[in-house]
Amino acid sequence: MKVAPVIHAASPVSYDSPVEFTFTDDPDWRNAITSITSTINLNSTVKNYISNFQKTVGKMVYMNGSYLVYGTHVWTIKASGYEDVTVTVVVK
Repeated sequence: MKVAPVIHAASPVSYDSPVEFTFTDDPDWRNAITSITSTINLNSTVKNYISNFQKTVGKMVYMNGSYLVYGTHVWTIKASGYEDVTVTVVVK
């Protein structure tokens, strides 16, 4: 497994602002992303949000038109051939 880039999240995030992840760009990793999932407030339900993210050079932005739920969101980014990346974002 290859090492994935370190992901940074804009924080704190308010419920009505987009979630934005930044990273040192690795086009191979970015193009290998297969899922971007989130659990909220330790809920066991996991949802794949990959279709809601716009991926560009060094940045991914959650582009859903609806608001995020208040609380702690644990995002997991999976890419084929790379280690998983986990990012915690608190929505206020």
